[in-house]
Amino acid sequence: MISTCLTFGRPYTLPFESSEFFYLASEMRLFFPEEAVAWMDSHSPAVTQHGEPIDPGSLKLLPNGDDLPVIVATRLSLSFPFLFCAVPLYAVDWTRRRRTNDEPARDKRVPGDALDPDEVRKPERVWFSDGGICSNFPLQLFDCPLPKWPTFGINLRDLRPDRSKRVWMPRSNRGGVAHLWSRLTTDSSIDAAGAFFSAVFDAARNWMDNLQSMVPGYRDRLVHVYLDKHEGGLNLNMEKKVVKTLGGYGIEAGEKLIDHFIHGMDDGEATPMTWDNQRWVRYRSTMGLLETFLADFAYSVEHPEAGDRTFFELIGREKEVPPAGYRFRDEQRLEAMDLTERLKELGKPDGILQEGAPRPTPALRIRPTF
Repeated sequence: MISTCLTFGRPYTLPFESSEFFYLASEMRLFFPEEAVAWMDSHSPAVTQHGEPIDPGSLKLLPNGDDLPVIVATRLSLSFPFLFCAVPLYAVDWTRRRRTNDEPARDKRVPGDALDPDEVRKPERVWFSDGGICSNFPLQLFDCPLPKWPTFGINLRDLRPDRSKRVWMPRSNRGGVAHLWSRLTTDSSIDAAGAFFSAVFDAARNWMDNLQSMVPGYRDRLVHVYLDKHEGGLNLNMEKKVVKTLGGYGIEAGEKLIDHFIHGMDDGEATPMTWDNQRWVRYRSTMGLLETFLADFAYSVEHPEAGDRTFFELIGREKEVPPAGYRFRDEQRLEAMDLTERLKELGKPDGILQEGAPRPTPALRIRPTF
């Protein structure tokens, strides 16, 4: 699941990968049943991942990933603004500097001044809200370069007058590649201004998900369910009949996935969008990306800028030679030399595997996990 930390201005994947967040049991009881909080208390780690001592007071560390109750992750992910309140956790601000000896003592400081050098750091409140603020359709959480089993997504979209079917799935490798339109009115009404700013917000929030849904190997495992303005979303007072209808759309979406991946059928007609087809598309796309990535890698290894040491010189440098950080151990150094040489040889810039590869071409980039 995804949650958005408003204090840090970034998304987080749940469960958290690091032991950096604390909670206050009395606050958690406002959100979760007593048995969930009791479980958290009994599975709270004893120490953080940081070496520097901190003073947690009455706070406790959140349980590690395997011990975090699912209900906690769900609530952190579903804190929709104005509908559900944000959830408070606590973390240490490691960026706050300590005061020097010639700076005022603590009792003479004002809020925001530097910390006393003898103070033990204390966690401060951080706020978590809806995961959809940053990533509303995180299909990439369930991915690997070459999938061993199907993963899928159900995408809820606005019903359009030119579409009669409520549930749709691509029936060819070219299906689902077109852009999803949000048409804006050109009049000067207040409603038009509101629609414009709503589109700005949606673009900032959903651009990555929208791009991801067009990528080959992704778009062919999405089932699109079209809802009218009275269904789903923030319609919190839907009648039982409407809720039952929505459930029927979900059943139909599941049947389409089964028909595609197992039977190679769509509405009783044969479709090429099978499980083997998806595996092949992912392989074809991945090989083209690797070819480009390795060509860039090899060029940088073989052509350092004038005055720069080669990467082989950096790998084999003596212990007293900078840079000092992240050095290889002796056995790692030998492995790195060998692997770098082999990757360089693989990085031929001929682009042969990119020819005829699925489009649009996805990006293979190094980015932080969240």
